[in-house]
Amino acid sequence: MDQLSLERSHAVINNLVPMVALAQELQWSISELVQWNINKYYTHGYHDSWVRKHNWGNVQVYATFFLQGRKLVSERDPIIKHTDTIIVESTPWYLVHAVHSLFFYDIELEHLLSFIGELATAHAKLCGVKLKITYKKNKEMASFFY
Repeated sequence: MDQLSLERSHAVINNLVPMVALAQELQWSISELVQWNINKYYTHGYHDSWVRKHNWGNVQVYATFFLQGRKLVSERDPIIKHTDTIIVESTPWYLVHAVHSLFFYDIELEHLLSFIGELATAHAKLCGVKLKITYKKNKEMASFFY
């Protein structure tokens, strides 16, 4: 990953860490933080707009949309198509390199990963797409189900 891409990746993640830290200070669970975030998007018609533009449950388009977002935080993300799933396998930099803002905000990487995964899953669900995100070593596997 070139230096500019790495800096952009840091900016994306470093904007999420304080949100997770604030929720922790307010004694919100990750699920409550996700719900708060989703409500902001939902109230302003984000999901309805997405569905009008791409149709309810459009797994192919949603997986491609997700992949574009992941390219902001990782270098190479293959998309693997199966009969019943599409899998985006990524190696986000935050699974490979230290995220310094986690230290300064006293947040565990697992809490950040929970937030990222639950938020992505909740957004997908409101667009009619079933998504499951898992982590194994330095890989994130996003499985989209038809």
